[in-house]
Amino acid sequence: MTGRALAWAAMVVLGSALPVHAQVVRGTLTERGSGVPLDGAVLALVPAGSDSAYVRALSDAAGGFSLQAPAGRWRLRAELIGHRTVYSDVFEVSDQDVVLRLTAPVEPVSLQGVAVTAAERRCVVRPTEEGLRTATAWQQARKALESSFLARETDATRFEAVLYERDLDPGSLRVREEHSESYRAEGPRPFRGVSPESLAADGFVQVTDSGTIYFAPDERVLLSDVFLDGHCFRLHADEPSDELLGLRFEPVGGTEVTDIEGVLWLERATGELRSLDFRYVNLRLGVPTDRLGGGVRFQRLPGGGWIARRWWIRMPIIEIEHTRVLGRARQRVALSGIRERGGEVLAVETAGVRLEDLARPRVQGVVFDSTRAVTLGGAEVVLVGTGHATRTDRFGRFALTAPEGDFLLTFQHPRLDTLGFVPEPIAVEMRPEVVRRARLAIPSSGTLLARACGPQEGPVLAGVVRDGRGLPLPGARVSLGWPAQERPSLWRTERSDSLGRFVFCGAPPTTDVVVRAVRDGLTSPPHLVRVEAHAHARAELVVDTLRTAALGGIVSDAATGRALADVSVLVAGTGQAALTNPRGEFVLQDVPPGRQVLEFDHLLYGAQAEAVEVEPGSAVSFDVSLDQGAIELEPLTVSVEALPLPGVRGFTARAQSGIGYFLTEEQITRLQPVQMTDVLNAVPGLTVACGDPSVLGSGCRVQFERARALDPSGRERSCPVQYFLDGSPVSAELVETLRPANVRGIEVYSGLSDVPPELRRGPDTRCGVIAVWLKGRR
Repeated sequence: MTGRALAWAAMVVLGSALPVHAQVVRGTLTERGSGVPLDGAVLALVPAGSDSAYVRALSDAAGGFSLQAPAGRWRLRAELIGHRTVYSDVFEVSDQDVVLRLTAPVEPVSLQGVAVTAAERRCVVRPTEEGLRTATAWQQARKALESSFLARETDATRFEAVLYERDLDPGSLRVREEHSESYRAEGPRPFRGVSPESLAADGFVQVTDSGTIYFAPDERVLLSDVFLDGHCFRLHADEPSDELLGLRFEPVGGTEVTDIEGVLWLERATGELRSLDFRYVNLRLGVPTDRLGGGVRFQRLPGGGWIARRWWIRMPIIEIEHTRVLGRARQRVALSGIRERGGEVLAVETAGVRLEDLARPRVQGVVFDSTRAVTLGGAEVVLVGTGHATRTDRFGRFALTAPEGDFLLTFQHPRLDTLGFVPEPIAVEMRPEVVRRARLAIPSSGTLLARACGPQEGPVLAGVVRDGRGLPLPGARVSLGWPAQERPSLWRTERSDSLGRFVFCGAPPTTDVVVRAVRDGLTSPPHLVRVEAHAHARAELVVDTLRTAALGGIVSDAATGRALADVSVLVAGTGQAALTNPRGEFVLQDVPPGRQVLEFDHLLYGAQAEAVEVEPGSAVSFDVSLDQGAIELEPLTVSVEALPLPGVRGFTARAQSGIGYFLTEEQITRLQPVQMTDVLNAVPGLTVACGDPSVLGSGCRVQFERARALDPSGRERSCPVQYFLDGSPVSAELVETLRPANVRGIEVYSGLSDVPPELRRGPDTRCGVIAVWLKGRR
């Protein structure tokens, strides 16, 4: 067998070494180009000049592996279901451990379109000749069997299964009687077979002093030399569907013991092993034996290994019938029933993940960030257009159960907003008893930058502008030019986007350039960057917006000069607000430099605006006089009856769960908000964009930075937040009219997988939920 070479790098790890006969070869296996870890691959250590595996291991979720080998010259063989087999270069194992960094080109092997010709119907022992379709099908089945065998030998897995015994009607296979019991086990697998050598010598049906025992093959048997030498393989002519390809095996003959023949069913699109069906041959019972045999249904686990999820064996129930013919007693052997013994795994816990209802369609895999060469924990994985979503664990792994159907799969993460990348959804076909594999990834930095610039050639300079707090600074004017003794010459100017990002495509190559940012009269320090031809450079600029100003003064009555308390003072468009104290005094901190408009509002005096010029780092003080212009109303008496609502009672419990973002009444008060915009602006990851920044109801859009909604075709559309008021779905306009002083608490959920069940009742909660609870509720 030949294969493509692995790109590899090896280094010796110094330290306390194992004895020379037992050194460790360990490392990682990743996809070439993207850096995505390849989990569930079978890594085999083979001697140089040979293809016989000395030792094998499975790669984990991070692509890691570890094997032990004696001193000598070795190669590493990597086999992944549905992909070509690849080999590393020869390396030396001596008296120290070896660490390998392996990258493999992912070359899918598809069994689509494989037709069973007359040549492929010939039964072949050990089908390993390259180019034969039978050999290709066997190699994919062998990889799954080896993966299942290695997983059950190494994984610490907990099983919850049911074992049953049924008596079936021999004609219709209808269940006459059934007994079952629950079964719990911790170990490599829920059931185990006997040795291949014993089955080859004594057969799959053995008569003992205690009775007749029927055996089924497991992975170890199907991969053993005695089984492969005693059975031949060919493509199965009768296919149950266009999705499956059958690989038939049968005894080569010359044996008197009871043997088996059957079919390994593989999925054409992925090459994955789905099931095994077999029947007993050479049974000499004097009754029909075509329905005596068994089957195994395989399933992939989150760690990449496989298990037998369901299995059964069907054995005969034979009776001696006594009759009289022409006055003579006769005996006849009859098949009175079929006894089926089997089991099914109901739940499994492995690699820190618990899976239940294993027969349902499932997609699982890993999300990877190629820009940093790490898995992406906390990413939300979503089936587009549905309410099915989950989050990746700290290793970037996910498992998502959904109904049968064809869907698009995508993911969301704050990292996507930082990079400005919208992942392309991938198609997944969800089928019962099938676990789909999906690898979702953020491309490398070079790929992202090349995509941003399109067909334009030349170097790319990209970066981000941040403010004095380290937050992205939108709307900054970023200039790129050449350094000079007096004043740099300008080449081009760009604007930072809503996340502070900028990019220069086709930047001047092989030279030093200066990049700087300007916002509201403040300038970042110049940043010198070396730009080389056909390369990608990055720059991070900081505009010190902390050089803000302070505004203060006294508000009084224009007619009497009396100081006015409780006057609302707002710096328009900034969210900065304050109330005057009993002496009419107010102080506003962190006011941005430039021309600012201060709005003064009081119930009896109405609204008034004053403009002021603010210098960076200055302190401005001025007095304001207000004319009384409001209409005095007759006093009203309002009676409010508190009504208990079940949802608010769970506010504290939900706040303690660690899921979502919560604002209590005390936190809202400390913000000193004038309107709901001020409260919502305090929520991390939430953006509030308004036509008139001082009026929330004048065309504001409230949206999570990470929120993206896709229609079933994969196109991006608007993604509005779903609002709840005291547990009932309401419009954004209604929430916008609330006074913050009347709000008891707010809970915020940025993604579907975080939303508690009691708040999934709105028209669309996929794009985030904001639940507001008013005072006076219990």
